[in-house]
Amino acid sequence: MSELIRQTLEKGIDQDPAARARAFFDRFEPLESFKNVDAEGYVREIRNRSRILRAEELE
Repeated sequence: MSELIRQTLEKGIDQDPAARARAFFDRFEPLESFKNVDAEGYVREIRNRSRILRAEELE
């Protein structure tokens, strides 16, 4: 049993979490309203308007 757990953990550690997350979300179809939206650009725009980021810039 411990060997099975060890092997499972090793498989999980060897994988890139960012690649796994991207593969997970790539399986979904975008909502019709977001079909032509650049996702990374959209998130970047939201982050630029973030209250937290603006507050940090003022310090």
